[in-house]
Amino acid sequence: MDKGKKLSNSKSVIDALWSEAEEVENLTNTIVDKVKSHLSLQRFSRSKYSSNAKVILLNLFVTREVKSNKYLAYSRDANWFNESRYRSDNVSYDVYIKIVDMLIELKYVTNNKGFYDGIIGKRSRMRATPKLVRLFKSNKISTAMITRDEAEEVIILRKAGVKVRDKTKSGKPKKPKKETIDYKDTDITNQMRSNLAKINDLLANTWIDLEVPDTTLVEINKRLKRKNKEPIDFTRRKLKRMFNNSSFEQGGRFYHGWWQEIPSEYRKYITINGKWTRELDYAGIHIRMMYAMEGEELDDSSDPYELKDYSSHRDEVKQALNTIINAKTKQEALGSIANNLILPKGRDANDLYKQLEQMHPKIRHYFGTGEGIKLQYLDSKIAEIVMLELLEQGIVALPVHDSFIVRRSHMIDLNPIMREAFKQVVKVKGIMDIKELRLDETLIDEKQRPLVKDQEQYSGVREPYGNEDMWKVINDNKYSKYYERESEWNSR
Repeated sequence: MDKGKKLSNSKSVIDALWSEAEEVENLTNTIVDKVKSHLSLQRFSRSKYSSNAKVILLNLFVTREVKSNKYLAYSRDANWFNESRYRSDNVSYDVYIKIVDMLIELKYVTNNKGFYDGIIGKRSRMRATPKLVRLFKSNKISTAMITRDEAEEVIILRKAGVKVRDKTKSGKPKKPKKETIDYKDTDITNQMRSNLAKINDLLANTWIDLEVPDTTLVEINKRLKRKNKEPIDFTRRKLKRMFNNSSFEQGGRFYHGWWQEIPSEYRKYITINGKWTRELDYAGIHIRMMYAMEGEELDDSSDPYELKDYSSHRDEVKQALNTIINAKTKQEALGSIANNLILPKGRDANDLYKQLEQMHPKIRHYFGTGEGIKLQYLDSKIAEIVMLELLEQGIVALPVHDSFIVRRSHMIDLNPIMREAFKQVVKVKGIMDIKELRLDETLIDEKQRPLVKDQEQYSGVREPYGNEDMWKVINDNKYSKYYERESEWNSR
């Protein structure tokens, strides 16, 4: 493997990583003392060196936890540290670089300075050496201890994407780059930030995990890599709202949760505080919104994706219709459908587009106009209402845009709240779909999961393990990583 390809296996530094755990403080103090001694510093702000060192160490630890051979990509350019609402106050150029250089000199990290991959410049790379890994282990650092800085900006405003001509490894054009921009706060942005702080506080204190065998987790990460996505990082529990096109009325969906990135068929294995979950979503949410904007309410029995000539391709029809709603032009929609969907023999993108126009004449004037980004703002308002209502009851809801994942015992609470939130924003009722159940044959023996008395109707919901059950789990190496994370969470 050539050097450039090897170094491309990297994870970008996150300046907002943080922890108040005593173990992390001890590790940070050890490194800061070595920096002070090694550099023979006369002028020394311990708080500044400690905050910078903590950010660096946490990033090195998380990168290794995600994948042991992965590099941490970081900048040595002073401009990267420029003050902005998107940059953490915990890092500063001079101190940050001094600490990194000391880690290199004392062989706590390996380092590769910035390089060109033949097209564009790449940031420097570093990776923890066995020497630093031993420090991680001796201080008993775990992912459960790691959170995000409370001051991290979570309301993100981006410009319209700038088109790029580069292509991915699969030959498809790369997605447009979207630059974050500054903005002046208003009562609305302050309220959104305050609401999200409450939601994120609940998530930060919740163990959210994926109960799959170790081998399955490896396969999931391989699939993510093939799609140019990062491996699962279980520290990513803090949500952010992303607004687009320099407008706080376009986009606004909640992003950044690790559960949103995994293949959809694995979401049914997500657990919340060790309990099994279910997912409920709005059926045809954007279609129903557009009909509502025309003063119409789509009939409950109507399937907006059912076309006679595409009876065995419903998923493709659904994807095509969503593509048409989001595309800025008809030609853009046709190109995307032609390049990404496999249609029935004798049918093409033009035919499918025409049939969808005939099926939905009352909303076809929205097709190929980029209406989707405005509809996302409406569904993000709905999502905010749902999560805040559940939060008042102490219920954790994991958003996946127009769906929510909750403990099975909380489905009865989620359903009416979703209906009311939709009606509050769209002025008509919403229709919900329950995602499929988990497959029993892939799970641990049901006998190891005593049911909670008031939740017997929810198969699989369990209380924490007793000593006798725990001995059985210890001997089940298939799920060793999951139970290791559970143990770390409970002992943090």
